[in-house]
Amino acid sequence: MKMGLSILEGRRLCRPTNNLAARRPSLQAVSLLITTIAAAAFCILPETADARDLIHKGDVVTVPLRGEVAPSLLAFLRRAVKTAESNEASAIIFEMNTYGGRLDTAADIVNVLNQTKIPTYTFINTNAGSAGAIIAIATQHIFMTPVSAIGAAAPILPTGEDLPATAKEKTISYWSALIRGSAIKNGHNPDVAEAFMNKDKEVKIGDRVIHLKGAVLTLNAQEATERINGKPFLAEGVADSIVDLTKKASLAGNVVAIEPTGFEQIAFWITALAPLLLLGGILGAYLEFKIPGVTWPGIISAVCFALFFLGHYLAGLAGWEVVALFVLGMVLVLIEILFFAHTTIVFGGRSSSLLCSRVICPARVFIGDSH
Repeated sequence: MKMGLSILEGRRLCRPTNNLAARRPSLQAVSLLITTIAAAAFCILPETADARDLIHKGDVVTVPLRGEVAPSLLAFLRRAVKTAESNEASAIIFEMNTYGGRLDTAADIVNVLNQTKIPTYTFINTNAGSAGAIIAIATQHIFMTPVSAIGAAAPILPTGEDLPATAKEKTISYWSALIRGSAIKNGHNPDVAEAFMNKDKEVKIGDRVIHLKGAVLTLNAQEATERINGKPFLAEGVADSIVDLTKKASLAGNVVAIEPTGFEQIAFWITALAPLLLLGGILGAYLEFKIPGVTWPGIISAVCFALFFLGHYLAGLAGWEVVALFVLGMVLVLIEILFFAHTTIVFGGRSSSLLCSRVICPARVFIGDSH
């Protein structure tokens, strides 16, 4: 990427300096595009008050765990768990709806959950597939909606293809051991946890064979909550909602939701749009070389590649959204002064709105009562 940028810079140095006036429309268009996207993104992001000001001792904290299991989700969950613990919440409920994602990220999330000092619950609201099943096993209590499923955690390549035989054997052997340990720590049947990943694992309780070898285990809500020898097979019960779960689990206190902040939500979007960003970066670089004298393809290419490779780090900047808007507003003011003085007030107006938008907008509070 560095080599590509240096080549782009070299090509620009070779262009005549009197092309600045001709490039102004391109610069104006790019700046307008960036401003519009930034303004739209921050205006539609969920506005949440600082969770530390909302959570009180004894409250029940809920955290959404939706979409792909990726580094951006890990950063959000770390913040949520730390916030719940520091405010002495009585329990934390992860509302899950995921088909899975990266195995290494799932392992990091499992590590975070296994070190949590307060009771942990997973509320499977439809899907806990693949990596989601591994994460659910790392919580102490599992509840499911009436129509939901958990399991099918066999490792595969990003393309959806199977791992090579030796690599697959090593991966399953190692991760099965970790999953079993996590299940034992949290009071779940380790054989069930291993069967989610290993199709050669038979699940047997007493003389009853629950799951035969030959396929990875997947359970619906009725199968997971079946009581065998007086104990639930995996999940403790079926719940229609978070409020229903708190009643069935006898959790007292207010229910407080921790939602992703602006940067965290943007990081989620970038994860979802990663293929398009990579395509945009390649296409922009191609157009930069094919169309001399045009600046915007190179700029768009650089932005797309930067977001593709570094976008998930935005989740680590949670809480700095207002500062980012202020900096963006100042940059746009400088663009106005340096390139478009006496020609337009578009950027000055937009930058002013960005500087003020998140400061004057009231925050919405996500809080309710468990009774």
